[in-house]
Amino acid sequence: MELKPLLMGLYRAANMQRWNDSIRPVELRELDKQAHKMVLAYFLGRWQEDAGDPLDWTSLIEAGLFQLLERVVLTDLKPQVHRRILEEPETYSRLRGWLAGKVREMLEPASGAVFERYLHRAEDERISTENRVLEAAHALSSLWEFEIIERSNPSGYGVEEAGRSLRAEIEGFADLEGMRRIASHRRYRDFVDLTGTLRFQVRWSHLAREPRTSVLGHMLVVAVISYMMAASAGAGPRRLYNDCFTGLFHDLPEALTRDIISPVKTSVEGLEGLIKRLEAEEMERRFYAPGLIPPSWHEEMRLFTEEEFSDAAFLGGRRTALAPGELEERYAGDEHNPRDGRLVRAADALAAFTEAWLGARNNPACRELVRARDEFMAGYRDAVIGGVDIGAVFREFAADN
Repeated sequence: MELKPLLMGLYRAANMQRWNDSIRPVELRELDKQAHKMVLAYFLGRWQEDAGDPLDWTSLIEAGLFQLLERVVLTDLKPQVHRRILEEPETYSRLRGWLAGKVREMLEPASGAVFERYLHRAEDERISTENRVLEAAHALSSLWEFEIIERSNPSGYGVEEAGRSLRAEIEGFADLEGMRRIASHRRYRDFVDLTGTLRFQVRWSHLAREPRTSVLGHMLVVAVISYMMAASAGAGPRRLYNDCFTGLFHDLPEALTRDIISPVKTSVEGLEGLIKRLEAEEMERRFYAPGLIPPSWHEEMRLFTEEEFSDAAFLGGRRTALAPGELEERYAGDEHNPRDGRLVRAADALAAFTEAWLGARNNPACRELVRARDEFMAGYRDAVIGGVDIGAVFREFAADN
């Protein structure tokens, strides 16, 4: 499993500016938009299941990844241009072939099996519930961005037309249960807004670092890497689901407490534990109690956001922490609803390491970035977790320091 090409692709999305022909009071980047889309896909997908329409979550997660990688290749292609290409079958076919070659470079080294599913999906033109959930999440996250631009430039060229087009697109998903809930309940719109604010919290904000990444963008990278590592370990559907969404939501409490960097947390005895307690209290007060998600989802969200870096399984209906190796040996099956917390921790470290590695390459004079890069490398270069050779990924980067 070679993850470096995939990681480089993901972080290219952190440099891609959205709405770059409009006045923007804040930077809107592609990685953040795709992360917000996947958060909203979880929300809409869970509501669809509650309405009695089960989803293939593996298909939904991978479709989201494939769309992200295609966006990295195509950059900021306007929807009307994309629709015009679709009207030219021969041109569209050539574009698909070229696009598949570029996605192959990023995805196949990480997982040949996942890349084969990408090729199959590209040929499958059926409209599934999973596709509609993703499309609705895409439209909703785009509208969230657009409303920021609209408030800043209400009479700008094309603004009114763009707003009409986006709102008409969203109306096409009014039959989805989650879209009905968002339209009729303020607290569910608050979920959309709260998760969106994680776009504005910049990681390593005290350092001059490129590309600049947000907490929300970082969460998506951790989700993708957690998923790919779990897939390489032969994880079943439920384990893949839990690992991916633990990665995606593991920093959600930072929407309430803000990003506190690890060196600060670990430098003072007892501070890290205190911060975790404060995060749990804030989640209860500002997330669970106001009903931003239904009560029946609370246990799952706590799995994703509390003790998120420990292996866990549900035994006798209760979440149980597992010793290292216990999950793989005894509780890997879907019936135990397992989660590889140690793999998610490694994915979190790999994402942070990549941020430091890229930052140090672009700003080698920054001692803090160089030190962080080297400390991550020393801690993980020989690591094997859950049967996955994490160290091999770090050593890929070491060869290019």
